[in-house]
Amino acid sequence: MKSFANGVVKHYKAIMVVCILLLIPAVYGMINTRINYDLLTYLPDNLNSVKGQHILEEDFRVAGNAFLMIEGQDDWQVRHLKREIEKIPGVEKVIWVDQFADITIPRDFVPQKVIDQFYKGDDTLMQVQFEGGAGDEKTVAAIKDIQKLLDQSSYLGGTSAIIADLRTLIDHERILYLIIAVVLIFLILALTMSSSIVPLLFLLSIGVAVLYNLGTNLFLGQISYVTSAIAAVLQLGVTMDFSIFLMHRYLEEKKRSSNKEEAMATAIEKTFVAIGASSLTAIAGFLSLGVMQIGLGRDMGTVMAKGVALGVLVSLTLLPALILSTDDFINRFQHRIFLPSFKWTSRLVSQRYWVMVILLAALIFPAWYGKENVKVFYSLSDALPRDMRSIKATDYIKQCFGEADTLYLVTPCGEEWKVQELTNEIRGFQGVVGVVAPSDLSDPAIPAPYIPEKLRSSFSNGQYDYTVIQSKYHPAEPEATGLIKQIRAASDRYFTTSYLSGESVLTDDMIKLAGHDQKKVDLCSVGAILAILALAFTSLSLPFVLVLVIELAILINLGMPFFLGKSISFIALMSIGAIQLGSCVNYAILMVSRFREELAYHDRFTAIQNAVKGTGGSIVTSALALSSATIGVGMISKVQMISSLASMIARGAFISMFAILFFLPPLLVVLEGVVSHTTWRWPGEHKIGEGLSNEESI
Repeated sequence: MKSFANGVVKHYKAIMVVCILLLIPAVYGMINTRINYDLLTYLPDNLNSVKGQHILEEDFRVAGNAFLMIEGQDDWQVRHLKREIEKIPGVEKVIWVDQFADITIPRDFVPQKVIDQFYKGDDTLMQVQFEGGAGDEKTVAAIKDIQKLLDQSSYLGGTSAIIADLRTLIDHERILYLIIAVVLIFLILALTMSSSIVPLLFLLSIGVAVLYNLGTNLFLGQISYVTSAIAAVLQLGVTMDFSIFLMHRYLEEKKRSSNKEEAMATAIEKTFVAIGASSLTAIAGFLSLGVMQIGLGRDMGTVMAKGVALGVLVSLTLLPALILSTDDFINRFQHRIFLPSFKWTSRLVSQRYWVMVILLAALIFPAWYGKENVKVFYSLSDALPRDMRSIKATDYIKQCFGEADTLYLVTPCGEEWKVQELTNEIRGFQGVVGVVAPSDLSDPAIPAPYIPEKLRSSFSNGQYDYTVIQSKYHPAEPEATGLIKQIRAASDRYFTTSYLSGESVLTDDMIKLAGHDQKKVDLCSVGAILAILALAFTSLSLPFVLVLVIELAILINLGMPFFLGKSISFIALMSIGAIQLGSCVNYAILMVSRFREELAYHDRFTAIQNAVKGTGGSIVTSALALSSATIGVGMISKVQMISSLASMIARGAFISMFAILFFLPPLLVVLEGVVSHTTWRWPGEHKIGEGLSNEESI
């Protein structure tokens, strides 16, 4: 490590040049990385719903869909608009009444089930089906082209339209996330660091690491819109610790060294282990997201773990180069640090430690109760502002036609009578407002060869048929789950193999997987970090003490929305445990490390007081940096999937800071005897100064 440190110091100018040149491919990769806006595509391929979706996409070229409602226009005008829409690239077909009946004949002669499917008074409804998925580039472009054809009497809603608007919204907001994060972090660092230049260096070096991370996402093929929105600010907050560690050590070594180069080389060498250990816990936390069956966890975990690793690399190379280049400016713009001394805190946790332990125990049940009863939302439309164009259109269509979602039932070909009987049964299910099946194309007595090919191929390809089922239930509603079970049970009575897909079905599968995934992620992250801490401290007990405190902070974080009357996204529920544990356990590591050092010279009470006073500033600075990086996203984002996760990360950092400062020290005092017998080379408690004088009382 010494040779590495000396190499960085010796070639720091070359390092800056190389880092600048690497920004070129990084920016290229960032610009060309595909963003996936359809979270349902992250479901595992072995699900029945996903298999059905693949058949629809590959065999029928039916993937994304949207609904278009038109008010007060004649049928010939609607048919003209339909034909214009069918010409748009990316549109597979448009389903409307003219596929099933001649629009020139009076409606009294058209089957009532067809009328009910496409008309409500003077309003008519058509379904637009796209070649690609709801978040596909061609689908988004097609949505925009369709919107250009519409006037104020037309309403375009549905999943594909919502995702197209979501993409526009996030593109506008994403730059604001970063600007607010940078401004807030700069203010925090300006108050807590001794020079006004240091925050600029930190932000510059970490900004480079962020660009490297976003650029290397190109090799992943694509990333989700949630990961894209949160990755930069989260990396900014999580990796700030590394810069703080290095800077503090450099300033300390400057007092002992003859020149700045020697001081920096020593600082790199001595902080490498601390930065490496801290990064391992963060990386372990993020990588544990990869055990989710829902691929979104692997997506987010991979990007963030990569970001932490790149943050370490930049903190040990580019940041030292920047510090050495601007050392004179750092000295010139010195100011006092605006941080408390933590004397009151240290006395509280050492003298009233039993009170704090009791308070810790008292918080467990209400936090657990809140976490178990908090409302969780899964549907994309629930996470978006109600004044969004596509959301307003979807709500209005639902109000007029009562439809909330489309389900697709894929069945084998050649058994039309079974399909007819099954669809007749499904029409009677509560919540079903319309069914369009292959058996509706003509009288069953007419042989299939006499049915027009264009019409027949719309619902059959020789191997599979599919039936369109309109449900009035919103995805993620309990009633939608009941209807899905009914349809599957009915289909199983007629066919040995069938597939049911659609947004409601995919969302229902996601809800089922989310609960299992959360438990797996929590177990994996806790296990990995316990192992890392056990190796770092060579202790059997300390890892459990540290993780216990952070887990309480996580529990409080998850429980608070219940008492505040708010709901959280399923993404936040699944991932916050691993993210908060991996990101914030460093504060506990810092506290315990200092406590162990102080025990070599003082009794446990004095040692914990010195540990709180010595590490309080660093813990507060690190926690506020992470909180500041993400709080802006939580406040301004109109996408609840993103704001919910960002708000919980910001709140989690603050709660973890509080827990480490007020709950961990009392536990260390109470359990010091146990720790000393279960930790290798734990210093014996120094008896000088045992107890506390009256002057030290609160």
